[in-house]
Amino acid sequence: MKFWKMILNKAKESAEILIYEQIGKDFWSDEGIAAKDFAQELKALGNVKNITLRINSPGGSVFEGLVVYNLLRAHQAAVTVYIDGIAASIASVIAMSGDKIIMPDNALLMIHDPFAMVMGTADDMRKMAEALDKIKDSIKSAYKRTMMTDDELTAMMTEETWLSASEAVEKGFADEIIAAVKVAACFDLSAFKNAPQAAVKPTKNSGPDTVSHITITQEVKNMKTCKKCGTTLVEGNCPACMAVAKFETDNKNRMSEIKAIGEKHKCVDLAVEYIQDGRSVQEFKDAVIERISSKQPAIDTHLNLSAKEQKKYSYARAMAVAAGVLSGGNSFELEISNEIKKNLPTNYKDHGGLFVPLVMNAGLDSETSTAGSEYVFTQFGGELIELLRKRAVVAQLGARVRSGLSAPIAFPRKTGEGAAHWVGENPGSDDTDTDDTTETVTLSPKSLTRSTSISRQLLIQSAVDADADVRDSISNSISLAIDQAGLHGTGANNQPTGIYAASNVNAKAMGGVPTFGKLVDMITEVANDNAIMGTLGWATTPGMAGKLMQTLVASAAGSSMIWSGKIYDGIMAGYKAIATNQVKSTLGGGSEHGLIFGNFVDLLIGLFGGIEIVVDPYAKKKQAMIEYTIFAMADVMLRHPESFCKATGATIT
Repeated sequence: MKFWKMILNKAKESAEILIYEQIGKDFWSDEGIAAKDFAQELKALGNVKNITLRINSPGGSVFEGLVVYNLLRAHQAAVTVYIDGIAASIASVIAMSGDKIIMPDNALLMIHDPFAMVMGTADDMRKMAEALDKIKDSIKSAYKRTMMTDDELTAMMTEETWLSASEAVEKGFADEIIAAVKVAACFDLSAFKNAPQAAVKPTKNSGPDTVSHITITQEVKNMKTCKKCGTTLVEGNCPACMAVAKFETDNKNRMSEIKAIGEKHKCVDLAVEYIQDGRSVQEFKDAVIERISSKQPAIDTHLNLSAKEQKKYSYARAMAVAAGVLSGGNSFELEISNEIKKNLPTNYKDHGGLFVPLVMNAGLDSETSTAGSEYVFTQFGGELIELLRKRAVVAQLGARVRSGLSAPIAFPRKTGEGAAHWVGENPGSDDTDTDDTTETVTLSPKSLTRSTSISRQLLIQSAVDADADVRDSISNSISLAIDQAGLHGTGANNQPTGIYAASNVNAKAMGGVPTFGKLVDMITEVANDNAIMGTLGWATTPGMAGKLMQTLVASAAGSSMIWSGKIYDGIMAGYKAIATNQVKSTLGGGSEHGLIFGNFVDLLIGLFGGIEIVVDPYAKKKQAMIEYTIFAMADVMLRHPESFCKATGATIT
């Protein structure tokens, strides 16, 4: 049962956030605060000037809590924190997000070492210990507002230290003490070794009409409280009960929608899993699409083919028809080509080829080693070994893809905003009009080409189901080209304009190996442009990631490394970080490494129509090979260049 809520007061440009439960979703009860949900609701509050955060929580997931802390610290509003009852474990870290922290004189704050369970070998145990040390360093950085030394904080965390309000103020964890607030909570604190005995035993609910997770009342003269749960009324309404009711309704709708989608697409098992895990409808839709696409050829969605029709489509047969190896006639693949052709952009120049959703592998025959003979197995059970490819990155970081486009799409973009003015009563003249200013940016089709060849023999002889490998090989070459255009497209020679070449993208000079301070400056540049929202993250080279994994945040003893986690899925300054060879390491004079921070939702990728293959059966006829040229159309656009900051002069030596 959800017992947290964000309450917006538009008139006062303020909001109140109630955190009266554990941090992170509980697998069994679905209770707790998910960082993703918190981020969405925080964004929905808009640009409020003041946030009051009220906490009564035993803690929970460290990683979920760190996200909540970072979101609040990054928010433009002034944050005032009230620890109404208990701020324990990671909840104490969230409390540190406040510009001002207030505790009633009967409230408690607790800090301790992070802990986890691990099962495995001695190496597994050592890895977990190292991970916990890094997590502890991250937590200590939030406690730095106390001005305590690193050794003092380390000792307090190791001992699991519980602080009264007066002790918290004395040590700098809080700023002010107010009159006591009576709190009754169902938190079981017995897992903590030093918890005050008075707080260990959970309070039982008084009856079926009581909210089952926590009740809180404030003894303030003439203050009205909810008869059901005791929460202070806001404009005659109980925010806690309203939040519970809304959550239950939303959850019921979520489960119904997931169930319906699962039944429609024969993914009932997946639906049950996502309902039990409390996952969102959008997450389930993404999972269904991934499952379907992994089993069936990927057909352009605007064709609206049934699953049976998708299974019927053959890329090898389409290639054979285009080559004249098979008679086209009224084949299904030819019908698909004609349908794709109808949806092409009006300015597309037809090359006289066959249109397919995806195309064949490059330079294949059934005789030459490494060129296709591996497809013809002499016995059942052979498997293809996938080529090691670069990792596409912009979509992973949140770039939005618009597929099935048939014409350029224009997006209005605001470039300026009208100003408000203070005026006196009866000023005698009208206020000066100041209008918003806008411009138009457009996704327009740009051509990508690739040449490939394949033998007639292979088209009819292959014993392996080559369709999937053919599709993946060509689609990956195209998708990697589009991905790199989003990062480094020059805007010249019909290329899209990527982040490094776009005007108005923020830039920060590194002057060598990046320091933590300069990386924070990159984040600040984006924040200064009011773009510190959405899907934020870092993209850089493997070389740079490896260097930052060995570079300390600060020179002080016990400092953590700038890059934590895996090289292809890490964390840097609190944000997701990905390393890939798609980002160039030869910028500037040839030794500069690319490094980008930004809101990748503001990077749009447009895919136009299908893919056209044009056959040349003569160029390599003496080799019994058929040559193809592949044409695809796509574009990349930055909705707001200010949402990104690029590093310049970044090196690893």
